[in-house]
Amino acid sequence: MPDFDFTFVVSGVDVTNDDQMEALAELLPDAVPGVSAGRTSISFLVTARSGSGALSSAWKTLRRAIPSARLEFVDENLVGIPDIALLTGRSEESVRQLADGTRGSGDFPIATTVLKGGARIWRWQDVCAWFAARGEDHSDGVRFIERADLAKFILETPSLSGKDSKTTTKNVAIKRSVATKKTGARKSVQATASTKRSAGMKR
Repeated sequence: MPDFDFTFVVSGVDVTNDDQMEALAELLPDAVPGVSAGRTSISFLVTARSGSGALSSAWKTLRRAIPSARLEFVDENLVGIPDIALLTGRSEESVRQLADGTRGSGDFPIATTVLKGGARIWRWQDVCAWFAARGEDHSDGVRFIERADLAKFILETPSLSGKDSKTTTKNVAIKRSVATKKTGARKSVQATASTKRSAGMKR
């Protein structure tokens, strides 16, 4: 079964609360909690048959560990040119040329976001797929959460889709936030988390 890499941004979780963190470590030893920009996040690497199954498994176990946990959104891993260069072992200029179409086949994925100042941002999974189609696998064997996975997860999770819940498909979404991924670690705007199984991996 594939491994799925994702991050929950949550409320009701206090990373300074020893009881909560001990319960989290006991039930989810591979989960990585963190806080950045005032938001609490928990990163996961879950083996499951599907993305929705991975989300459901992680969420149910998290709620058992910390009943007060509330899901705000699922963080999406986005990358810029420096991140892509680091993850693929290329120079930034090489990646820039691929993105500009002055090198390679000219069909590099279209950036999902352009930040103020002109920096372009892509979904890492789109970039991974593009390189994979050209014989370069930079996924580390990890799969990503798609919007269809998230929608199914919400519909099948009573605590998220119920009428009494504040969480709906409108306010629980795959949140786009710029992620900087480094060898053996992931650092994003939302959280800093080390979720890799070995320091030698590129992501």
